[in-house]
Amino acid sequence: AILDRMISLYSSSLQENLGSGAFRSVRPNTRTFNMVLNAWSKKGGAECGGRALSIWKRLNIIALEEERNGETYSRPDVITFNTVLAALAKSADVENRDGKEKIVGEAAAQKAVELLDSIENSNVQPNQYNHGKNRGLTHIEPDEISYNTTISALANASKNCSSGVHLAVDA
Repeated sequence: AILDRMISLYSSSLQENLGSGAFRSVRPNTRTFNMVLNAWSKKGGAECGGRALSIWKRLNIIALEEERNGETYSRPDVITFNTVLAALAKSADVENRDGKEKIVGEAAAQKAVELLDSIENSNVQPNQYNHGKNRGLTHIEPDEISYNTTISALANASKNCSSGVHLAVDA
């Protein structure tokens, strides 16, 4: 709710006064998003992974808009990435008992793997053909924490299911 309020106040401030509005200083930045993601990750439970993914997507949309304007206030970084993975790992440890569609258990682990894959694939190394362009918006290089957290998500999911999740941990 607070993050939404910040985004709304900042956006309306820009529209009203072309960037010099009273709420220009409440602009959410990378640190703001990381703090909100960290809160969801620490909360744990069935909805933390889904919420983290939603915030991740929203941050990337805002970052794309900023990139078009030559700004980098709200650019996801490796901390952002790892915090989303941590939230998914916690959701992977939850069983979906009520039958509602949630990103928990095996689905959360799969989302963590997909997110790791997407980051690995977005970091195209510069060569004679792409001249360092199209490296993807995030410019994030997964680190040891990224891989270990994804492994944790897979391990957590394997506790509650009998399908092939455990095979992904061994691979």
